Amino acid sequence: MKKMLLVCSIITFLMCCSNDNSWEKLNLKGRVASYTEREYDVENKFGEWVRHYEYPSSNKYIFNKNGKLIQIDSYSSNRELNRRQVIKEEESYLYDSDGDLEMKTINKKKSKSKGAWENFDKDGLLLQKGSYTAKRSGHIETEQYVSLLPDGKKEEASRIIKYDKTGNVISERYESEDFSFYRRYEYLKFDNKNNWTERLVYLSDTAEIPNNIQIREIEYF
Repeated sequence: MKKMLLVCSIITFLMCCSNDNSWEKLNLKGRVASYTEREYDVENKFGEWVRHYEYPSSNKYIFNKNGKLIQIDSYSSNRELNRRQVIKEEESYLYDSDGDLEMKTINKKKSKSKGAWENFDKDGLLLQKGSYTAKRSGHIETEQYVSLLPDGKKEEASRIIKYDKTGNVISERYESEDFSFYRRYEYLKFDNKNNWTERLVYLSDTAEIPNNIQIREIEYF
C-alpha cells in the first residue's frame, strides 16, 4: 500500500508539473475549481450497470484560477481527511490526517517530455530519485520511469495511456517489477461542459463485467 501511495503521488505530481495548465493535461473543459471522485460497486438492473454501495475512500482535486492543480485531499470512509498532497511550483508535500509531513517530492523538470525527481521522507532522508520521459504519438502516450533507491537498486516502470478522439482516457497500463495494474474506461455521463461525470472501470481489456463505477462531482469558478 505504501509503495502504491508513493507511485501514485509521484505520477500525479509529475504529470501536472509537465504542463503549465493542469486543466489541459487532465482534459477538463471550463474553469474547474475542483472535482471529487468517488467509487461504487456495481450491479446490473434492467440491463444497465448502476451504483450499488459506495467504496470507503474518495479524492478531491483542487485547482487555482489559472488552471494549476494545487491540492489533492484524500478522505476515509467517514468522510474525514486521511491525507493531503499540496503542490507548490516544482515541489509536492504529502501530509497525514494530523497535518504532519510524510513525503516531499522535488521535480527537476527539463522539458515537457523529460524530467527528474527526488523523493524524501518526513525526516529529509532520500527515499528515491529518478528520471522520466514522456512521448505521445496520436492517441497513445508512453511514460518511462527509472528510479534509483538509496541502496543502489535500480527500478524501471512504464505507463501507457490511450485516449479517445475527444481526449478522454480509455485505458491505462502501469508495469514495474513490484506490481502492475490495468484500467479500461467506458463513459456513461457528461455535464454541460462536456466533462465526464460517470464512467465504468474494467480491470482487463477483455472483461465484460465492470469492476466498479467512478463518479465525478465538479465545481466551477
